[in-house]
Amino acid sequence: MQAARLWARGELSSPDDDPDSTDDEDPSDATAGDTTDQALAAYGLAPVRDAVAPGCDDPAGGADPGEPEPGPVFHLWPQCVPAFNLFCELHSQWRVGFQGRTGLDYAAVESHLRLSAAAPRRQWPGLYADLRVLERAALGVWERKRAAEQQREQSMRAHGRGGR
Repeated sequence: MQAARLWARGELSSPDDDPDSTDDEDPSDATAGDTTDQALAAYGLAPVRDAVAPGCDDPAGGADPGEPEPGPVFHLWPQCVPAFNLFCELHSQWRVGFQGRTGLDYAAVESHLRLSAAAPRRQWPGLYADLRVLERAALGVWERKRAAEQQREQSMRAHGRGGR
């Protein structure tokens, strides 16, 4: 659930989100550390050496001032990876109403499972149940954001500052 909440808030990134990375690199040129890092990233993990506890000095000597500050490392259990990958693959299959996203299009979920061969058919019920948990977590984040924005707008109107 936490992965879906982070995703919904835009706080979850992966090596695939890096615009400077290229997919045309030759894997035979990779060092052993790079291969390990790539294998861990495939499961949503990061090596422990990259994690720096808050308040500790960065062993690398500090971040490049031109780069954004990385967020906390989020570890995803390997058994959760298939459901989270499915959730991310369905990012364009949300039903949208006047108040924003209302839920996933379940016909599209089934179609995606059939066409992508994301998992054997016997695993679909479990994936579907996990997907619904992730969906509810993301919808909860968006609902709280909407409520906070509405409250802020009402407060501004009440104080005579106008809306957007």
